[in-house]
Amino acid sequence: MLELGRISVTIFSYVTEENDRVVQALRNTLPHELRTESLIKIPSNSQFGDPLVIYSFETDETTEIDAIATYLGNSLTEKSKAYLSRHLSRKLDLENRSVYFRLDKYKAYQDELFITEGSDVIQVEIAYNAYTQAQNTEENVREFLLHYKLISE
Repeated sequence: MLELGRISVTIFSYVTEENDRVVQALRNTLPHELRTESLIKIPSNSQFGDPLVIYSFETDETTEIDAIATYLGNSLTEKSKAYLSRHLSRKLDLENRSVYFRLDKYKAYQDELFITEGSDVIQVEIAYNAYTQAQNTEENVREFLLHYKLISE
């Protein structure tokens, strides 16, 4: 089976939002034992010049990524798992060995993890290790995601 390589969770806090709520939404995507970990904070500007802050949590620590993947698998709504399963080919980048999906920022603040296609979201990237080209297939990624209960059968 494929192995987890890295997990990255990123959110944008716009000038019209309360930073502490945005940070809490990101933290709610992490298991309780990791919610106090330091976040990467990058001040930036939108395409229109408005100030914003990018917050990110990224890890390649084996125990942390396993805990996060397990937490996400246990927390995603069944509807989200079914959606990711149906649309896996669009969410999968075999070349970069990553699966990408977006979580509803406002539902995450309320501690509900729901996959969406909106633009004001929490971006999740799950990178995996495949040691041969033969291992790096959508079928193997599907099996890997099923192991963590991130998709439905």
